[in-house]
Amino acid sequence: MILQYQKPPKPLRKTRLKRRTPLHGLKRNPKTAGQWQKRANLGHPRIKQIPLPKLKKKLWKLLHDFVLVRDNGICVSCGKAGNQCGHYIKKSICNLMWQYRVENLGCQCVRCNVFLNGNPVEYRKWMIKQYGEDYVKWLEDVYHEKLPMSFNPREYIEGLIRSLTLPSI
Repeated sequence: MILQYQKPPKPLRKTRLKRRTPLHGLKRNPKTAGQWQKRANLGHPRIKQIPLPKLKKKLWKLLHDFVLVRDNGICVSCGKAGNQCGHYIKKSICNLMWQYRVENLGCQCVRCNVFLNGNPVEYRKWMIKQYGEDYVKWLEDVYHEKLPMSFNPREYIEGLIRSLTLPSI
């Protein structure tokens, strides 16, 4: 007797089943205890918001273009042609407000921004020349402060986008 190889059966596809309850899609109305009301009848449509990462990406694109135009595409650290936007206070160590402040940003070439890690000595000299020594010292003192509990990152980012976007005619 010759045995033939049989392929094992394919495993069943694991799908997530939505749990349905008898009251699925219904919401209890606290005003009228015991009665149920459909969500569609609540009277206020749900507004779909743009996800925060997409807003940050859009803001960064606007800021990048703004800084390149402001600095004429010249690296603030070495004076060569630059096409990147670098931070004076690194993005990883400052709070959200300072990540997107125009005063913390400058045009840099790839060599200074990536390979020299921002070239901080020359960048600081440019910052002092541009904004003054008092402002640079103040910036170095306050960049790490925690944001207040009332700070809303979505409103802050949307406000910056509105301020950087040209009104359409």
